[in-house]
Amino acid sequence: MEVNLESPLPASLPVGRATAIFCSGSSSHDVRRIEIVVDGERHPVAAAGMPRPDLAHERSGFWGTVQVPAHDAPGAVELEGAVRLADGREAIVPLARVPVVEPPP
Repeated sequence: MEVNLESPLPASLPVGRATAIFCSGSSSHDVRRIEIVVDGERHPVAAAGMPRPDLAHERSGFWGTVQVPAHDAPGAVELEGAVRLADGREAIVPLARVPVVEPPP
């Protein structure tokens, strides 16, 4: 199972500030449902199984905006995709890691 984020992600996020990230991409399979998992918390996407005639699996597109809570210390935000396939199987795949850094003085 392959899931690709195609929307650009921030290079880093500042400590102490919540934000939201727009995520769009595609899967190597036709998907029934996908959730973006942010640091272990699932967030439904706005659209899944969207037409992607440019890909072999034509109903594999998704997009949505996920909330990212403030982090109290430097570290990273982990993004994963929880994907439910048409046959009912679910897979969780890593998508990205965004560093959380101290803001410049």
